[in-house]
Amino acid sequence: MTAELALAIIGVIDLGLKYGKEIRKICSSLKGAEREIQERSLRLDNGCYRCIAQLQFLKQVQHILDDGHRELQERTLRVLIEKLTSAKSVLRSLVSTQVSNSEVGSRVVFIPKAVKYTFRKDRLDEAIEALETWQRLSDPSWFLIFKISDPRIEEMLKMKDSIPPSSRSSITSIRARCITDESAATSIPGLALPSEALMTMTVLAVPFSCCSLAKSNMSGKVSTFVLESIRLQHHGLYQHTKKDVRNLAMRLQHDEPQTFGLLACKGFIAERPDAERGTLAKFTLVLRTPSQLIKPRSLRDLLLNSQPESLSHKLRAAQELAKAVAYVHIFGFVHKGIRPESILSFESERTGGSSLFLVGFEDFRQEYGRTQRLGDDVTERNLYRHPSRQGVNPSSDFFMQHDIYSLGVCLLEIGLWQSFIAYDQEGLYASVSSILGQPETDSKDDLAQFLMTTVKPNIVELARTQLPRFMGTRYSKIVETCLTALEPENSEFSDTTEFEDADGVLVGVRYIEKILHRLDRLYI
Repeated sequence: MTAELALAIIGVIDLGLKYGKEIRKICSSLKGAEREIQERSLRLDNGCYRCIAQLQFLKQVQHILDDGHRELQERTLRVLIEKLTSAKSVLRSLVSTQVSNSEVGSRVVFIPKAVKYTFRKDRLDEAIEALETWQRLSDPSWFLIFKISDPRIEEMLKMKDSIPPSSRSSITSIRARCITDESAATSIPGLALPSEALMTMTVLAVPFSCCSLAKSNMSGKVSTFVLESIRLQHHGLYQHTKKDVRNLAMRLQHDEPQTFGLLACKGFIAERPDAERGTLAKFTLVLRTPSQLIKPRSLRDLLLNSQPESLSHKLRAAQELAKAVAYVHIFGFVHKGIRPESILSFESERTGGSSLFLVGFEDFRQEYGRTQRLGDDVTERNLYRHPSRQGVNPSSDFFMQHDIYSLGVCLLEIGLWQSFIAYDQEGLYASVSSILGQPETDSKDDLAQFLMTTVKPNIVELARTQLPRFMGTRYSKIVETCLTALEPENSEFSDTTEFEDADGVLVGVRYIEKILHRLDRLYI
């Protein structure tokens, strides 16, 4: 770490703390203002409270960050200073200052002006939205800090009020360690659910999705869950897979599904193989549906059977998906199955808008867990896999860059709003869309060869030539960066040796910087 970098970020942090505390003081003085102004100042106060807590924590741990991570934090904080400056200017117009003298000294007191607030509401709304937007954009780099295995972070977390209370359970989930001791793991209350729990649920299929929807009626209260089946790829991996599933369920014990784009987990069900009944081992994740979100639909269903409301709708879906991929990595996993069937969109009861979540952890593994190089020859899966990861026996180990490639294919589909998988009228038989070209014959071997050799170049060409007409040049460049993440000419991601830090933070920093933030800076 250079001294210049350390001084730069500390200076920005101190300025942010100064502005944030002043805003909170002004908000406090507005408690006697009209109701709508009070509500707005409370939102602003809450936003500043979280910012201040994060800044104070960051000031104590910034010296242990890698230079790239620190630079990312500094750039993000400089944007915060702009937002706080704007908010402070608006609030200052609502109050006058007065110096109060006492035995302990003098201090500045803010007094609400006797003015009409009607013309200030729009400006306050803009300031609040700007600060809340910044928070959403900065959250991935903030939560990435908690991937770092360092005792100094653990010591900071033990201190009271060291982090915002709303983030504590999420940070605990991110820092959860893999449990290898069976007795300790099974002692976690409520995580392992009995298989009989499924018997009490009404299970409904979600069209074109790898998940199901389950309704449970306990004591007159109806609860809705999303069920995911996780495949046992080899009969000898039962205990290994069970530990991974348990660890995934632990990591998903968070309270911020819309922050992460990942559904919170109630628990998991493990069913052993039964030779007498001829049943195979099975694992089921039970995920909670977010409050006030209804009508889940898979992205595949949307691509096949709907039209986007607007260009902004497509961009928002792309941004939410990219964010969810970032958090899969931050929570310590690689997904291995990103495709439209593993993406759910929920409608909001309150606003009528939609929120997108990444599900489908059927092939997941821990970020640094052993890879078995076990695959399959399913067309609708292999289409979203990099050629080096296709087929029954993939030719390479799995890295986060393989998830980035899969994300790129999905971002291309979203931008074009065209499904790359077509189905027959019954929705049973899947085939590759003609937009990607056509295999020479319908034989299984020719199709596999087509997916392995021809589809990727065709997809990249679509991103370069067709996508700009629908989403613009900058979006198209981001998609191309994803699709070429493992290519030698891609200087952003191709050299995996650059990301061999113990905690996997460096590739996360690069992803946030080169993919997530670039997408988030696009506005329509």
